[in-house]
Amino acid sequence: MAGSEWAERIVVVDAYLKAQYALMHAATGGEADTDILCKLDDVRRRRIAFTQFPPSIFQEASRFSTTAVEEAIIFLELSLKARQNDVLLADWLKVFEFKSFTIDIDRKLGLAVDPDHDVFVVGGTDAASILSNLRDRQYQRLLDLQDLPIVTDEADRSSGKEIEQLDRVLQRLPNIIAVRPERVHVLGDLEPALSAKVLSHVDERLKLLYVGRNTTELMAQLWTTQLIRNIPALVRQGRSLLHLKDTLRGRPAVVVGAGPSLDEAIPVLREVAGHVTIIVAFKALRAVVAGGISPDFVVCLDPKQKVRHLEGVDLSKVGCFVIEAACEDEMLSAAASAPLVPFVASDLTAELVRELKMIEVPLVGTAGSAVHAAIQFGLILGCGQIYLAGTDFGFPKDRLYATGAGTGDRFVVSADGKSYSRQPLDSHFRAGGLIPVDANDGSTIGASLEMIKFREWVERVIAQQAEASTPVRFYNLARQGAVIAGAEFVDSICIDPNAITPKPSVESVLRVTQAISKIKLSELPAKLRRRMDRIRALRESCNSVLDRARKGHDFSRDLERIQVESKKVIEVSTIMNEKLMTLDEYTDRVENRSRAESDQLLLGLIRHTRQAADDLLEVYSDVIRRLAAKV
Repeated sequence: MAGSEWAERIVVVDAYLKAQYALMHAATGGEADTDILCKLDDVRRRRIAFTQFPPSIFQEASRFSTTAVEEAIIFLELSLKARQNDVLLADWLKVFEFKSFTIDIDRKLGLAVDPDHDVFVVGGTDAASILSNLRDRQYQRLLDLQDLPIVTDEADRSSGKEIEQLDRVLQRLPNIIAVRPERVHVLGDLEPALSAKVLSHVDERLKLLYVGRNTTELMAQLWTTQLIRNIPALVRQGRSLLHLKDTLRGRPAVVVGAGPSLDEAIPVLREVAGHVTIIVAFKALRAVVAGGISPDFVVCLDPKQKVRHLEGVDLSKVGCFVIEAACEDEMLSAAASAPLVPFVASDLTAELVRELKMIEVPLVGTAGSAVHAAIQFGLILGCGQIYLAGTDFGFPKDRLYATGAGTGDRFVVSADGKSYSRQPLDSHFRAGGLIPVDANDGSTIGASLEMIKFREWVERVIAQQAEASTPVRFYNLARQGAVIAGAEFVDSICIDPNAITPKPSVESVLRVTQAISKIKLSELPAKLRRRMDRIRALRESCNSVLDRARKGHDFSRDLERIQVESKKVIEVSTIMNEKLMTLDEYTDRVENRSRAESDQLLLGLIRHTRQAADDLLEVYSDVIRRLAAKV
């Protein structure tokens, strides 16, 4: 790399300064409004480039040399000028008299707006003209308020149709999953209340998209390595979920969550356990078994959950585990005392399963909740009535779980009842505001935004099932839990012994299934070694690039080889998903990078790729060692 690590930063800040001076010259030289606005947008774009250096670049800028010190001083001096100009331009923008009707808009947006990546919702009497103007200025993510019915009326939203339409509109925007929350702007002469409502609804949906993206970033490596570790057990014992379709057609089922209202539902479940299929979300298992109930199916979703959640639970009471194929491998081993019906809950792991060609596991949409997965499973079984127990979607009496459920989680509500903090035993700390929602007993309980979104997902499923040719009826047993639109609250489960026979045993239901394995267990070690050969080839290509870079040689041909090899190794690409998404975002926002900076980013990505390859080789080696030990 020529010069020091500061060279590429100097290029970017210099381009920003030139854009600032060009705008100043246009504003003081009497240029046309269209030219001034064009230069204003150029300043905005250059400002984004100036502020978007990835942290890793700064952290690596540590090698001491005379050149590095001199260029660091130059960069800091130029940066100071740019920030001083920012202040001047912000003051100018408040008072400059544009002839264009968009002046109020441009004053409102200021300098920090991102024309290429922020979302702009436009409404009011001049909406068409504003949209036309912004399109001419190459603003990328524009929404017409008329396309967003969810925010234009107070119609009943329980069906979720308005929300689904909003999501469809947002998904049509370019690369919308990379939009950060609170980067939404509402433009036009709207009433303040409507403007706030528009902003709230759109930003909420974008936050969910962003949370989904972050989940993929955080979980990619865990999903990948745990799925690989689980392959032997899944080949040996996994049974097909798809073959269970309609095996309990028309029969009643209870989906059991771990909410506090489960405490009073336990006696109700005990009374009908012989007639109703009981499908339990994993964190409710301990409370259900302690209550003297043998669950027919236990649904496990979260790959971060550890085997300690099963300690002390009599697993002989469990009929079958319906389990995410990428769950923690020790937990899978413990659960394997019962039949296993695996699924995957992510497009990423679904693609990984398809490419490995060792097992056949379906994708089940869950939106991040084990209760959702349990409801989906009940629908796959063909159940005609689904009762919901312990599905509170809020915090009755400031509690998170029923007695004995959700071991290890710490949950605290603030003294004023307006916020909460939560530290799950197997996950990251989270906190936020509490939103009041109506409960079935007539009271009001606090709910997090996450809980509300989970409830809305259930409400959409209920509405869809109500419109099906053979409707599925939902009932809510959670007296203290949130009201769920479309699920009537009931005190008990009404079973007429003369009208319904005892439920089929889990064993009889599972007889229709087939093994999910596409290979024999004896063939597995050879399959795994072939995967390792591909990873080794990729690792050697990475080493070749890094070696040539150290020697100052051109490595473009080696990069082509890496591209060829990486296409054969989906395990590495899934682990690298976070790095690739971050790199894509950065390169998208900073178009005018120097060659040196591009090389640094690329070499950093290759180092991460090599590390991912090393990690995967160790995982595969460990799996093969375990297989050999059991022979």
